[in-house]
Parts: sequence; structure tokens; C-alpha cells
Amino acid sequence: MKLSSLVAAAALVFAGNASAAEPINWQRYIVAETGASVDIPTSVFTEDAGKPEGAYGKQFLTSDGRANLTIESLTNEARDSPATFLAKGTGSGGGDLTLGTVARR
Repeated sequence: MKLSSLVAAAALVFAGNASAAEPINWQRYIVAETGASVDIPTSVFTEDAGKPEGAYGKQFLTSDGRANLTIESLTNEARDSPATFLAKGTGSGGGDLTLGTVARR
């Protein structure tokens, strides 16, 4: 009797977790002023948090406000290498950059 109750309880726990795991929806965000674009997980970052300070782009938040995603398009006027440009800390967020993509024009 105890074993069947344990199995039933475990089945309910796993069934609840399986239904909560929904696919992540992605959408392309295009910075209108520069044409830069990036695909963002819109099912994760659901809230519009406005424009970043001092840059073209947009900020997004999770529904609980615990995470943010900032998309910025900045001019590299000094024509620095990607590593040098990112090392200068240019941008509005002041946070850690974990992924950067640089494209030639």
C-alpha cells in the first residue's frame, strides 16, 4: 500500500513538472535606427522595460522582474577590435556582458 502511494505521488510530481515545461517562443527584434537584429526568447522576457540609456535598442524583463535583457546598438567610432570595444565597457547597463555579437557593415 505504501509503495503504490509513493508511486502515485511521484507520478503527480513529474506530471506537474512536465506540463510546466512549455516551449520557448523566439521573436526577432530589430533596432529600427541601425538595422541590427537579434532573436529573443519572448516567452521568457515578456515585459517591455523601455529604451536603454544612451543607446539605440530596447530593454526587456521577465514577468517577475528578476532578470533583464538589454539589446543595444552602439557605434564603434574608434574602430576598435570587438575585444577592445567590449573591454571599454561601452553601453548603458553597466552589467556583465555574457554574449556579444559584432557584425561588419
